[in-house]
This record gives sequence, C-alpha cells and structure tokens, in this order.
Amino acid sequence: MVFHADRVSLRTNPSFLPKVCSEININQVIELPVFFPNHTNKLEYMLHKLGVHRQLRFYLDRTKDIRKSDQLFVSFSEARKCKPVAKTTMSKWLSDCITYTYSCHNMPLSSKVKAHSTRAVSTSSAFEAKLPLDNICAAATWSNPHTFITHYKVDKASRDRASFGSMVLKSVLP
Repeated sequence: MVFHADRVSLRTNPSFLPKVCSEININQVIELPVFFPNHTNKLEYMLHKLGVHRQLRFYLDRTKDIRKSDQLFVSFSEARKCKPVAKTTMSKWLSDCITYTYSCHNMPLSSKVKAHSTRAVSTSSAFEAKLPLDNICAAATWSNPHTFITHYKVDKASRDRASFGSMVLKSVLP
C-alpha cells in the first residue's frame, strides 16, 4: 500500500489468485482516489471524511501498535486478537455492510446478501453511472463484458417494477 497526495495504491496479497489468472490480473494495482481533497461545502466535507484514503490512514494508525501481521485487516476478537481477519469474518462484514446500506436507503434486497454480492452491486452501479464497460471489466478482472452482462448485471429497472407491483398488491390487503 502506497499513499499519494491524491490517491492510495493497493496491491493484492501475493497469495491471492484471481478467477482469471493472467499477468494483468495478478499484478493489477488498485488506485483509490481521495474524495474531495479541496472540499468547498458541507456535503463535500462529509464525503471527504468517508474517503478510503483517509479511512485507511486512520485505521492503520489506530492498529499500528497491535498488528502482528502485514495483512490489512486484523481481528479485534479475543480469540484472534491482532491476527489477520478470517475470510468468513470479512465475508460477514461485507454482507452486513451491504444489508445496512440498503436498509438506510429503504431499498429492498432482491435476495440473500453474500460477500460476493459486492461484485454485482459495484459493477452494476458503475454501469448505471455510465462508466466505460472496459473499465468495469478491468476492475473486476473480467476479460470481456459477457461475464458481467450474463452473470452480474443487476437489472434495477425490473427490480423497481417488481417493487412497484408488490406495493400495489399490498395496498389492497386489509
């Protein structure tokens, strides 16, 4: 992990093997920008405080004295204190985060949330925000858009239509 003034650069753990094992995917650098470094209003300031760059610095500073591993996330549970977080724990954290975010926005979940759901949610959000499909595929380590379109693209419009129909039917119940 390398901190720059405008971003933080991350590399995956060398023991991680992506689904598509190619030179590009194995050595991919993940660049996460600083959110609103020159914030000019309250909203930008709030978003700046949520930025990954800022939060990683804060987290690393708070855990520096207890770290017994070079892994990014360390456990606070008594049984595994200061050791790397287990995959199941990380999976639970991600699932809880997605569920909490949906509930904060009063949005229905279409199915049981799993950590792997982040792939569909994040790539579909990027697609809806009109990011180029090539960029989405590169970030998700997909060699072509077919994988995204076939397996991951969340059809928000049909989900919204289903939600609408459900609300109409519920409205006639006593």
